[in-house]
Amino acid sequence: MVGAIEKNNMSLLFRSPDAAESRADSSAFQFQRVCESTHVPAAIMPGLIAVSIVALALGGCRERESAAAAPKPRPVSVIELKQMDPIQSLELTGSVKAWKDQDVAFEVAGRVEWIVESGTQLQGRWEQDGKAIVEGDQLARIEPSSYDAALKSAKAEVAFARVNLEHVLPAQLEHAKANSASQTAEYERIANIPEDAIQPIEPIRAKARMDMAKAKVDEANASLDGAQAELARAEAAHTQAELDQFRSTLFAPFAGAVSDVFVEAGGYVRAGQKVAHLVMMDPIKVDLALSPARAATLTVRDPVRIAVAGETEPIFGSVFEKATIADPETRTIRVSIIMRNQFQTFPPVGEYSEYARIEKYMRLLHERAGDASSPLMVEDNRALQKEADGDYVWAAPDRKVEDRIDPERPIITLRKIRVVPGERRMNYQGLFLFRELTDAGGLEPGTLIAMDVPDGLKDGDQVVVVRKSWQLRPGQLVPVFIGDTAPKPGLYAPMNVIKPIDDHTGEVFIAADGLARQLRVQLFEHAGELVRIAAADEEDAALIASGTRVIMDHVHFLLDREPVRIIKTVEFMP
Repeated sequence: MVGAIEKNNMSLLFRSPDAAESRADSSAFQFQRVCESTHVPAAIMPGLIAVSIVALALGGCRERESAAAAPKPRPVSVIELKQMDPIQSLELTGSVKAWKDQDVAFEVAGRVEWIVESGTQLQGRWEQDGKAIVEGDQLARIEPSSYDAALKSAKAEVAFARVNLEHVLPAQLEHAKANSASQTAEYERIANIPEDAIQPIEPIRAKARMDMAKAKVDEANASLDGAQAELARAEAAHTQAELDQFRSTLFAPFAGAVSDVFVEAGGYVRAGQKVAHLVMMDPIKVDLALSPARAATLTVRDPVRIAVAGETEPIFGSVFEKATIADPETRTIRVSIIMRNQFQTFPPVGEYSEYARIEKYMRLLHERAGDASSPLMVEDNRALQKEADGDYVWAAPDRKVEDRIDPERPIITLRKIRVVPGERRMNYQGLFLFRELTDAGGLEPGTLIAMDVPDGLKDGDQVVVVRKSWQLRPGQLVPVFIGDTAPKPGLYAPMNVIKPIDDHTGEVFIAADGLARQLRVQLFEHAGELVRIAAADEEDAALIASGTRVIMDHVHFLLDREPVRIIKTVEFMP
């Protein structure tokens, strides 16, 4: 019955919300008429009237509250902008390896006369069509006397074979031809004499002499052919002797550094026995172990940047090789990067340009270590200098064995010290040739003695001690950033919080004072899923800074100045 009341009279009761209070006053009368028209029993009518009055009153209150209440803030998640250097998290660790290394050996046998020391930098020999385009540096030498003797013998053999071919044998051939012609004429003369005028044996003898003479001609021709072959053999032996003599000096096959020396001067080596290990230092490669997903983004010749500790500028390289299969143990793909390597000078050439530069020095030492009575020795030729007034050395008397040259300011003062050399010499495996000093000019053992001092130096001048080293060395670990440009430090934000406008600008919403503020930003380089941003308008620069809370949710639906409520702050990393 109540349902019938609502069905028939709901529109009447709730049609005018603005008149809710007046309807409440007249509700009893209206409801009573409805009840009478629907034959509601008189016993329940007072209760129904009271219920209708309460419903009308509550409905009016809710409508007034809805009309007056403000919209609820939108719940959002935010990130806090912060200064970061994303390259550190994007770097990979690479292993430096030699681009090429090789065990070097003589092609001939003999006793080693001289060999370089480990660590020596060598220029490689370059030959083309049998001619040396670049002479290259010597790596080792075999005592050459036996090869010199063999070459002289080969030259003599060639000269003998050439004289035999060009003079002796042609003369013998001409003599044989003349004798053959004479014997042939004699045979023809005898053959024309009547048989009754000569003895029967004479024609036979004449023919035998003619045949023998012709055989001598053939023999001389054969000897001439043999002499030609003998000359060719002698010339080949001479060429081999020249090669053997040349090969008694071992040149570096390519430019690089000597990492190991396996024999010493005075030792005997066989042909093919390795004597040193040479490592190519420029170019050089860096190997990376990448996940298959990361390796799939790289192709040969892609640019990369190598960051070296202590260097402000990176080294540029490119992907040279990518392994076809993954490592079965680590499930990673090997990627090789090739780059140029720099041979650095410390200090750089531009620094301390007003000073002369030296690279080598030695310490004044006794002939026998620990024996103060043995004579002092100095490196001949490179340290001991000669002039008309006598011999001298460039020394730093204030620098003793325990004094270390300051790498930050490697400047020393040299004095020109007169010395008197003796006759005694020491040869350290051909690497150093020392000479005794009968008068060391007052210098004490351990004093620094400069070597290879440039011309024009004056007593008391200061010089810079230069050190040279390769920037990258095999076995070194270096950080690698894959890409042609490295992201700069700055404010980075995920791409999904930015509403893009074009390739270089976009919009973000920040949460400030309970409102969503819409700001335009500039877009710079990417770092993975992040992009570096900055305020597009100068007046908004203070709003796009460290600590700014950028809204992550609903960026395509938010309105400027819309109320928001932060429910979560999300951490993010490059």
